[in-house]
Amino acid sequence: MYECEILKCEYNMTTEVGNLIKQLLKENNMSVVAFAAAIDTTRENVYAIFKRNSFDSDLLWRMSIVLNHNLFTYYDNSLEQELMKLNHNGSSHSKEANVRQELDWVIAENTNLKRENELLRELNELLKSTHKKA
Repeated sequence: MYECEILKCEYNMTTEVGNLIKQLLKENNMSVVAFAAAIDTTRENVYAIFKRNSFDSDLLWRMSIVLNHNLFTYYDNSLEQELMKLNHNGSSHSKEANVRQELDWVIAENTNLKRENELLRELNELLKSTHKKA
């Protein structure tokens, strides 16, 4: 749990991303060693990843590519829920501040969609190149 000093809100990741990553490895029939090599880390670090819910964006990006799954979505959903909670708890934000918050959310969502689109493009290229080799 992470407490935001400015907003006086609590960050509590409801989705256990580390466990999700472990499950995605299983679903993709990928070994821990292969995953470690693909994300440029050690086998030991992968086991540590399974126990975590917080990752830097570069690592999250690499894992999303390798697993063909947008892991950023889980953080976006948590943030959206927290912002909605703040807006519904009678906070003293002015209308302009609420509009600005919504605009910020739309911009962030747009960025996430662009990121996801890029992941899909990269996957598509990878599949094309794999198919040509076969």
